[in-house]
Amino acid sequence: MLYDPETQTLYRNQSEAKKLSLPKVSTAPRPDVDAGQVAVRDDMPTEQGDGSWRFEWAVERMSDAQIIKGIKAEAHRRITAIVPEWKQRNLLAQASLLAEKGRANWTTAETAAWEAGEAVWAQVEAIRAASNALEEMSPLPTDFTDDNYWP
Repeated sequence: MLYDPETQTLYRNQSEAKKLSLPKVSTAPRPDVDAGQVAVRDDMPTEQGDGSWRFEWAVERMSDAQIIKGIKAEAHRRITAIVPEWKQRNLLAQASLLAEKGRANWTTAETAAWEAGEAVWAQVEAIRAASNALEEMSPLPTDFTDDNYWP
């Protein structure tokens, strides 16, 4: 990419830009960001003092919508670490079969399996409740991955 500082025009077409003898434009390394932050590249490059031009980055707070999306993603990560999606489907199938059979007709093993499933699901519900509580905070926390917020 080449840049014409006089017209503030970026050229992606190398042959057209070379005819105008324009300087090349580079991009600074993307900065590391914490949870609740986002790296935003500047729209226009800045001169570096040696005649070169470079796009810089700014680290900004995520928007509320981005933070809520991040909270939901963190909840999903924590839930699937406890009970992967395939296991959730198996628990649902097991619950459906046991409901059809009726609790009075369960074997000891089926009762134990039901209770184990309930214990796992209680952990999922606790994570969902923590996620809901985070989403209702004002202002929304940007450090939503911190273990102190989660069960």
